Amino acid sequence: EVIKIVYQQLSHLKINLEHAGFVVDYIPGGNWHFWIADEQDIPSKITHPYFESVWANQFNEAKEKGADFFATHLNFEEKNKFYNELLSYVPGLPEASKDFYLNCPGLAASTVLLESVGLYIENFSGTPYTDEENNTLMRFGKVFQQTYTRFLDLQKAEAQAREAQIENALEKVRSRTMAMQQSEELPEAANNLFLQVQALGIPAWSAGYCIWDEDKQGITLWMSSEGVMQPPAHAPLNEDPSFIHMKEAYERGDAFHVEEIGGDALVTHYQYMRTLPVVGEILDSIINAGHPLPTFQIFHCVYFSQGFLLFITYEPVPEVHEVFKRFGNVFDQTYTRFLDLQKAEAQTKEARIETALERVRAVAMAMRNPGDLSGISQTLFTELKALGFADLRNTEIIINNNWKETILSYYYSDYGRTGVIEVDYKTNPTVQAWVNELRKADDAFAEVIIREKEMDAWKIYMEEIGYLPDTKLDKVKAIYYYSYSIGLGALSISSFIPVEQQQINILERFRNVFNLSYQRYTDIALAEAQAREAQIELALERVRARTMAMQKSEELADTAFVLFQQFKELGENPYQITIGIIKEAEGFVEFNITGSDGSGAQINSSFKFDINEPALIQKLVKGWKENKRSSVIELAGKDLTDWVAHRSEVSGIIDNTDYSNARRYVGAGFFTKGLISISTVDPLATESILLLERFAQVFDQTYTRFHDLQKAEAQSREAQIELALERVRART
Repeated sequence: EVIKIVYQQLSHLKINLEHAGFVVDYIPGGNWHFWIADEQDIPSKITHPYFESVWANQFNEAKEKGADFFATHLNFEEKNKFYNELLSYVPGLPEASKDFYLNCPGLAASTVLLESVGLYIENFSGTPYTDEENNTLMRFGKVFQQTYTRFLDLQKAEAQAREAQIENALEKVRSRTMAMQQSEELPEAANNLFLQVQALGIPAWSAGYCIWDEDKQGITLWMSSEGVMQPPAHAPLNEDPSFIHMKEAYERGDAFHVEEIGGDALVTHYQYMRTLPVVGEILDSIINAGHPLPTFQIFHCVYFSQGFLLFITYEPVPEVHEVFKRFGNVFDQTYTRFLDLQKAEAQTKEARIETALERVRAVAMAMRNPGDLSGISQTLFTELKALGFADLRNTEIIINNNWKETILSYYYSDYGRTGVIEVDYKTNPTVQAWVNELRKADDAFAEVIIREKEMDAWKIYMEEIGYLPDTKLDKVKAIYYYSYSIGLGALSISSFIPVEQQQINILERFRNVFNLSYQRYTDIALAEAQAREAQIELALERVRARTMAMQKSEELADTAFVLFQQFKELGENPYQITIGIIKEAEGFVEFNITGSDGSGAQINSSFKFDINEPALIQKLVKGWKENKRSSVIELAGKDLTDWVAHRSEVSGIIDNTDYSNARRYVGAGFFTKGLISISTVDPLATESILLLERFAQVFDQTYTRFHDLQKAEAQSREAQIELALERVRART
């Protein structure tokens, strides 16, 4: 604007000029910097390298001598030699302007040299300027020298203000960094970096930190765009050309890397970026919001030992490259602070984990019976919640019942309920697949996700196997199950949200600690099994002892009552025990029923049932004939009502109970001459059946003893009869 005014005012004074210009920032042998005004379509600012010419030689000579003025006169050939060289450094100059300069007859110029600048005027007719015109030019030059001094002062003030702005921005980044208390605040630090870059007027689209992977084959990006914090994302460094170039620049030892990208290359770059997790979601959201992706951008990378700062702009900004580098120096402090916090957090986290593990160990070592596993599940739940498992739903300790093909779940839920549930895993394909996965190895890991479309069926299944209704399942879209094998079972959790890998690693550590708990459990279970076996053997021995003490066959009822009492002392709760003697040849089964009344007194009764009664007797006899050790008969519906009717008919005891919706379970243990049976309302436990089998085998001895006594009694009776007959015979 200033050179234009000079040009206009000199023309207004009738001075013959067609071109005017300032020379600034003169360095001998360096680049020339011109600010220009004339009637042609030439740029207002031109910078070109030094080259030999009449005018340049005169300029240098005048500077060396301290002269403040020189005049230049060039003929047509000299002028064109000068302009051919000069115009080659002016890109985009219209051909009409070029033709004008080259077709002019000559060049006359006057140049005033002042302290900081030079001012020159030219005409293309080759007419030299008069002394008066040169004096006027000198006066204009002196005025401009004052103007330029003011300009330099302003420049200096602006530079100082700019430096203050930059230092302020750096200080804000520095102070935000030093205020970090957790490593999770790094995205906020990245956003602060972006905001400070924007505050400096730098046209940045995105800015942030890129941290190398340990093997430097990938980076984690902590970026901010348009003042919006983005979640951390990961990108490999060996697939996309731009990332490859960034890595190569670092490997070369470059401290600063700049790369321009546009056109098809940028389209390909963003197509690749959209395939990356997190980054792709961010870019898709930008596109879906109606904002187009850039068609041209420039990457600026400032490297440090752990990664680099990345600044992305829409246009070249060479004037702020040094500012970018200064932000890089500040970030060294940021990342050092970040690493210090990470280390401190890791140590604190590790201490918390070890404390939680120790609590589980303590509870495990305090176990007194298998039921205490539910308490360990509760402790596990509490400790995992404290370690950041925010949406934990429940914790379970699973024990396999391989011989029954079921599992026992000792669980604790988020709504404060605890207990144990036995699950037949074969009834549900999802649970079956889960169990099969965990049985592949002692340290197997399994993950099961119940999606929204499966939720209704899953809720029904959970209630069927014994879990109380959970109203939270009505409001969630998925349940996530994570399980680790613990040898003969599993340690399992469920959550309403996916669990991060770091948390899965913590769960694995709890699994390792729980092996101690499980060993404790197996030790207790073994001790209990041994104690239980001793109890059973004692009960069987009492039955044996009472059997061997029998002196008369009438004592069979007393022996049966001892069997009944021992069965109850072992924790079983039948209201009676039935001993059935199968008289196959006679076509009936003789049932001797032994029990106790409300006071505990012995009650005995005996009945004969047709061997072909179809609802119950026929089925029991079939099992006996097949030499089975035991059999369980379920009675319901018509079978149950028919049996009750037959029983009433035989016993004479009328039973008016409505059995139409009832169910009964009859378990029998077989011996050589018959069976011992009990009847219950609930399904018989496997242990109860095994006890029946063992008592039946012992009763086999009882019944053999009974037969021996019967035979001896018969022989004794026969001897008495024969003696009486002989006495009659002798007297006769």
